[in-house]
Amino acid sequence: MQIDTDIPIPSKRFRRASKYAWAEAMEVGHSVRFTDVDQAHKVYMALRKRWEGEREWILRSQEDGAIRIWRKL
Repeated sequence: MQIDTDIPIPSKRFRRASKYAWAEAMEVGHSVRFTDVDQAHKVYMALRKRWEGEREWILRSQEDGAIRIWRKL
């Protein structure tokens, strides 16, 4: 840990960028590949919750052991 001096306090609150901002650009039919099942499931649940009623997502396992999430609508 490092202690610093003379660092001004920001005047406004800054919103942290969305963890899943990359999903904004996804169009119907686009997919994302994951190798870790747990990570894929967490992302899938977050996408479903974030765009509930606006977009649909589908998660499927692949023959090579990978997991993909597609944007359906």
